[in-house]
Amino acid sequence: MLHLSYSRDAIVPTQPLLRLVSAEQKEVGGVFGRHEIAVMTAAFEGILRDLNLIDRDDPLVTMIAKLVIELVRDGERDPAELRKQVLGRHAPAS
Repeated sequence: MLHLSYSRDAIVPTQPLLRLVSAEQKEVGGVFGRHEIAVMTAAFEGILRDLNLIDRDDPLVTMIAKLVIELVRDGERDPAELRKQVLGRHAPAS
């Protein structure tokens, strides 16, 4: 599910991931289709749940969004694999 807010002039994503995707789409062009955005959103929301991150303004949330976007840009399309890769990179040291 996409979280969007509506203004008179535009539809603006309120979720950090979608704001970053939207900015990248404008900057680079249409690099992500609906499928890729759905994959990113599913993985991103799952990662935030896994890490109990609720505050969407937390800098860690933005960092995770950027990492998910990077992995999808590099070709990953499996939400479970995206979660595994992101969580593996940010697992606490033992």
